[in-house]
Amino acid sequence: MQYVQRVDGATSADHVRLFMSLDTAALSRKLTAAVNDQFTLGDLLGVGGSASVFRAHDRVLSRDVAIKVIDPVLAGSSSLETLFLHEAQTVASLEHPNIVPLYSAHSRDGLLYLVMRLLDGESLTKRLSAGVLAPVEASRIASDVANALAAAHARGIVHRDIKPENVLLDRTGRAFVTDFGIALVTSRAGVHADGGTLGTPGYMSPEQLLGEEVDGRTDIYATGVLLFEMLAGRPPFVANSLAATLAQHMTQTPPLLSALRPEVPTALAAVAEQCLRKSAQERPTAEQLASLLTAASTSAALRSPAQVKRAKRRRRLAIVGSLVAAGAAMFAVLVMVIVRIIQQVFGDGGEPALYAFYESVPSAVVADARTTGALQPQERVAFAFVQAGSDTRNILLMTDSMIIRRSVAGTRRYPVVGTRFDIARNIDLFSPSSGVATVRQASGVVDTLFTNVSGTEALRLGSAFATLEAARQRKRATP
Repeated sequence: MQYVQRVDGATSADHVRLFMSLDTAALSRKLTAAVNDQFTLGDLLGVGGSASVFRAHDRVLSRDVAIKVIDPVLAGSSSLETLFLHEAQTVASLEHPNIVPLYSAHSRDGLLYLVMRLLDGESLTKRLSAGVLAPVEASRIASDVANALAAAHARGIVHRDIKPENVLLDRTGRAFVTDFGIALVTSRAGVHADGGTLGTPGYMSPEQLLGEEVDGRTDIYATGVLLFEMLAGRPPFVANSLAATLAQHMTQTPPLLSALRPEVPTALAAVAEQCLRKSAQERPTAEQLASLLTAASTSAALRSPAQVKRAKRRRRLAIVGSLVAAGAAMFAVLVMVIVRIIQQVFGDGGEPALYAFYESVPSAVVADARTTGALQPQERVAFAFVQAGSDTRNILLMTDSMIIRRSVAGTRRYPVVGTRFDIARNIDLFSPSSGVATVRQASGVVDTLFTNVSGTEALRLGSAFATLEAARQRKRATP
């Protein structure tokens, strides 16, 4: 419903009564007769203010359009006729991707009508009926509206009736501003209704409600109401009567979005608050609003306080994980240094008969280990080792969780967690094959894996255990 004061001396109540009495069936018949030479009239799309909107098919250009027609009952009103024709001139002068394009304007058979682009989507009113919008979607719609208004304001045009019904969404979600029927062209003298207050209660700025001269910042206030409503699921001011609602718009501070919906990002709530300031001078321009929304739409800014808190926690965990991983890497380097010293003391000796990791472990070795039961079906071999001069009947296998020692005497399995691997020296320091590889279990029991370990084999075994242990440390440290 439009709130109209002092148009041709009529009261608001008079116009409300007229607007509600539209005979759309009779209007459809009359419009069909007027446009039948080019258009096939379709369904009624909406009724608002002094006009109705119909779907129609342009037979000449083979496309669907929207036809907005003024109520014949009101056609005799010079003020409304002037506003309607003014809308045609206004919209025709605006070419912007977020403003509904006007194709043509006509006066025929007592009817005034506009032919406009048809958007196969929905109005913001219908979208809001489905519930609150996600911050990203609300920000994008408000940004589209701000960009459209920036283009209009640059030409001296103030819309003065930004509301959900006048924001249309196409199937991609892009927003379009429509209905410049009561727009005020500040660059043209004598166009606005003298002493009139035009607009929609609930979306009018304080200066607009007072009947004062307005500029583009009155549209910014209405856009702030839209943004608040999209984010909170309700307008900023809700009262039991129209008078009380208007009084709140003029005197009260809007409630905090953070109190109504804590998950609303702080940056976006701040933009809505700026738009809803009582003083027009404290509100941003449409161009500034578009920039503010762009800044607020960054991934960091569009996070709610709870998301910010979780992000900080993840960063702390990442730092701790990095420190642990760095410690594991230092541990691996230290082990490598120690093993290198062992190699230099022990001497070289022979290379192992098998020394392989993961995919490089021969498939035949894995298959044989599974056949004999040394390796369980679900276990994956991370490392395999066979001493020089021996064969796979005498093998060491490691998985992510188990140390497996198979020999002709049988198979022994030790859990990685709680088991320590050691390479000890015999008394003969000069023998290249005097090392002993053992494991010490959590219970304190020590078991010998290999004897006569050469310096090279000791190096290989130490390197393998250090590498796999470092990999496990990094995996545990990953948040």
